[in-house]
Amino acid sequence: RSQDSTLKATYGRAFRAPTPYEMFYGGIDTFIANPNLQPEKITSYELIGEQQFPGRGMVRISGYENMVDHLIEQTLTSDGRITFQNEDTVKSIGIELYSKWAWNKMWSGFAGYGLQNTREINGTPISNTPIHSGSAGLSAWFEPTGTNVSLQSSFVSSRRTFQETTLPATALFSLTLREQPWKVGPTIFASIYNLLDTHYSVSGAAEHLQDAIPQDGRNFILGLEYRFL
Repeated sequence: RSQDSTLKATYGRAFRAPTPYEMFYGGIDTFIANPNLQPEKITSYELIGEQQFPGRGMVRISGYENMVDHLIEQTLTSDGRITFQNEDTVKSIGIELYSKWAWNKMWSGFAGYGLQNTREINGTPISNTPIHSGSAGLSAWFEPTGTNVSLQSSFVSSRRTFQETTLPATALFSLTLREQPWKVGPTIFASIYNLLDTHYSVSGAAEHLQDAIPQDGRNFILGLEYRFL
């Protein structure tokens, strides 16, 4: 590591035990219990490089590989019923890029991009795992009035559903306004989510009749926040 540059490598192992629902839910026509489920285990490797730009921002790039053994997944039996099984080893490799900047006291922003390939060891792709994903944001701070305005966006590429259909690529935007008119006191905030009222869906699971489940259109929230510390 130098004063403005960092290079590090990380390694980790973890596990997740099956939940009671995954092991014992059954006894009806559509579900079969599986009390023999084993914990799923993940081994992770990551190499991260980061460059700081004093007073302006930073850029970070990382590459990773995750190996998941005995992944717990919903599966369909030959007679169309649902059960949880330990699947083959799943491997995910990818790279991530991230940068944030402050051009001056008023304007700042960030952008990130991820590229991944997630498959079982035998080559079978995993549902609901987009190859491309990203996010970006731009904020403006108006110091005299204590106002902050932020525009944020997120993107995922097309992905396969559990039912083997394809969901199209989706881009979403949100807008947030925060106002603190007093030096000490509450902050007023308002956010609009899915600003462009984009029609999009997420993948259904084995218990759903739909392969794609529609999500909310444009919605908003108004709030008042007060911090005592």
